[in-house]
Formats: sequence, C-alpha cells, structure tokens
Amino acid sequence: MNRCFLLKPFRILPFSANIKLNAQVTVDKDTLQVEFALTGDLNQIVIPPLSSSPVRIYDLWEHTCFEMFLKRKDVPSYIEFNFAPSGDWNCFYISSYRVNDGEYTPIKKQTIDVSLTVDRLVLKSDITLRLLPNFSLKDFESKKIEIGLSSVIEDKNNELNYYALIHKGTKPDFHDGFISF
Repeated sequence: MNRCFLLKPFRILPFSANIKLNAQVTVDKDTLQVEFALTGDLNQIVIPPLSSSPVRIYDLWEHTCFEMFLKRKDVPSYIEFNFAPSGDWNCFYISSYRVNDGEYTPIKKQTIDVSLTVDRLVLKSDITLRLLPNFSLKDFESKKIEIGLSSVIEDKNNELNYYALIHKGTKPDFHDGFISF
C-alpha cells in the first residue's frame, strides 16, 4: 500500500514560492516507510548538517524538520514522529489533542536516510509496525488509520514556514491535520 501527498505551505513567504514538498508513505507487511522530498531553491533554507551520531532529542520543530502523525480513527490518542535532516529524531505518545504524554518508549532507535543535492533533499525512515501495536497492515488496509504529514522549514533569515497536508485554522496546527490513509 502506497500513497503520495503534496504538502502545502501555511503562507507564501519569499523563499517558499520556489519550494515544493512531497511525501510518500508505504506500508508493506511489517514496515511503514515515510519519505519526504523537498525540492527547489534549497540555498534559501537552513538544513542542519548530517550528524555522525544522530540522537533522540526534543524541539526539532524549532528548525527544519519533518513530522508524521499516526492515529486510529476510533481513539483520541496518536503517535508523533519528528525527523531532522541531521538524522536526529524523536517519537511521542499523545493521549489526546496536544496532550503529550512523553516519548514513545517502545521505539528506542530510529534510522533516517538523507540525500541532499543543490535542489533536492530526500529524507526517508522505516518504522517497524510491531513497535506500534495499534497500527498493523490490516488496520491500514481496512482504512482505520488517519495520518498527518507536516514540516517546519527554516529560511536563512531564521523565519519559519509550516507545511502540512491541510491547514484548518488561522495558526499552523499540525495536531489538527489528520486525513484518512
């Protein structure tokens, strides 16, 4: 099962006029793979350098990073993943809208593959579904899952723009942007 998405900027900023962000989510047997592809004039964007020893850290959303939210339609809780181009990452258990219960501990390590050229940044990560007991291949196939994909993009002037599948309010809110998978 594979779906492709176009993420939209919350507002058009000078640097975002030439930026396009796509995401692809693939679910196969016991793995969910998410891939973000940022294209355009990347010289305008702050991209943290790839770390030789990526770690699990907080506050990745204060700079350029990519996010994925997974939710079952029948419960208020969801999982939030944060992926930075540096390779740093985090994963949180959210018990209900914006109620962060802390790091999701069954996932101890997350590998992020990053490739970067002058006009294209691709970030990929694989997630083992057995570490997410409420999200099986069968759940995806029976349309019980909602997903949110988003990104914070920082420009060279340290201004942030927010990309998501949908923007519902007058302020960016990634926790309110789920769609059926």
